[in-house]
Amino acid sequence: MTALSTDTSLIHTLGMALRQDNPVALHTHADGTHTVKPLGILSRVWHWKDTAFHKERHSRLAGVVARILSVQPRLTLEAANNDRTLSVGRRLLKHMNVRKYKTPEMESLKKQIMATKLGIHPEILDRNPGLQQFVEKSHIERYLLHYGHPLTVNASTGEVSFLKDKQMTPWSQISAEMKTWKPFTQPQRQHWIYGQDGVQHENMYEWTELKPFKKEDPAAWNHKYVFEVCACYNPESTLTGNHSWIRLKTPSGDVYSIGLYHRSKANFSLINKTPLRTNSGYLMQPDVSEFWNFKITTVAVAITEEIFLKMKHLIEEDKKQDLVFNTLNNNCLLYCKKVGALANIDLPTQDSLASLVMPEGAVEKIERYISYLPRCIQKVCLAVAAFFVNVSLLFLGANALDNGLNSEQRAKATPQINSFKDLFDIRKTRMDHPSTFSFKTLKGIVDWRERKIAETIGTEESPQSRERKIREIYLSLPPENYVFNPAS
Repeated sequence: MTALSTDTSLIHTLGMALRQDNPVALHTHADGTHTVKPLGILSRVWHWKDTAFHKERHSRLAGVVARILSVQPRLTLEAANNDRTLSVGRRLLKHMNVRKYKTPEMESLKKQIMATKLGIHPEILDRNPGLQQFVEKSHIERYLLHYGHPLTVNASTGEVSFLKDKQMTPWSQISAEMKTWKPFTQPQRQHWIYGQDGVQHENMYEWTELKPFKKEDPAAWNHKYVFEVCACYNPESTLTGNHSWIRLKTPSGDVYSIGLYHRSKANFSLINKTPLRTNSGYLMQPDVSEFWNFKITTVAVAITEEIFLKMKHLIEEDKKQDLVFNTLNNNCLLYCKKVGALANIDLPTQDSLASLVMPEGAVEKIERYISYLPRCIQKVCLAVAAFFVNVSLLFLGANALDNGLNSEQRAKATPQINSFKDLFDIRKTRMDHPSTFSFKTLKGIVDWRERKIAETIGTEESPQSRERKIREIYLSLPPENYVFNPAS
């Protein structure tokens, strides 16, 4: 077996173990090759609080992954984004307590990851003081990928340059200017470190007027005004890790991006304790999910200029308010639907909470079996099911209000569980969720659009005419997705 195939097998095994949260250890064979094997139950118990053992275990894993990354050819930003070894290395760092078990091997892995993400050699990071920390904190490679912008390396000095104010600017100059940046005034912060003109200093939460975050070719949407609902799916956090947001597009190619977030989105201790409580809501532009490495599903709909201006005005007025956020009844997707209602759009996104955690189709089967029972028995079954689900929601904060809410927000806030009667209400076990939009709503709309294309577009038409008509159909919705039929 070659060294390359051995490394590939090791990375595959380690990646599988990390995804399943299985602790593993590195085994070195007589010929110098390595394999990853899971820790046995006895070993886990024996070394439960053995700091030295886990420090060595993590160090050896970090060392071998860093070595594999170091011998890889330098990758482009696009290739690095899909590189298996880089993905496993990043996941490994997340699983290790780097502060507690800080070792040279872990630091080496961290540096290799930062360099590989940018497609540069680790020595380049050493020649640009502060660059590694900047890359680690800002995730600037995500922004470079999104905008299609390059970074350059001076062949003689090794200095890195990024776009800034539409010009390639040396890192030393950017770094010096960053030291003069004033802190943001708002308590809610998400640094928008890189825009279409390059490196910048803006807070995604600190704005008063909607402005485009990029420009694209409007021919892709037939030079129309467009309302677009977006959703990203994080399989590691089904209930609270997914997100929906809005894009607005104009005939001139301007693209706006807006999403509703909550105070604890970046505070995992709050999320883990009471993820379903009602807390402060904040409108972000652009939505940071535009730049993350999750698959984005979208539904775009053509609208009029009048509706576009109404949507823009509504969002800007909402930004002036003290908003609230509730994962179950006032979340990011419901905000998208609120804005879409101005165009009489009503996307079917409500689903049972059980369907988010149970195998696909299981809830439908249970509901079908219950439907065969007498109506009085059905009501009892639903009430009992609702009780068990809603009691679980209580433990997750479904009846709680965040202590940080002001009087105006408390007047708006509506916890999911408000009374003892609510515990038996099956409607309280349903919610509008981004994954429902991504896997159910979108499928119904795409199927309708495909049927519409097959029924209305002839093969005798010119390619240009066909493309234009197909785009037009992909900017429309089934009649049932409107509050009223737009054709009537």
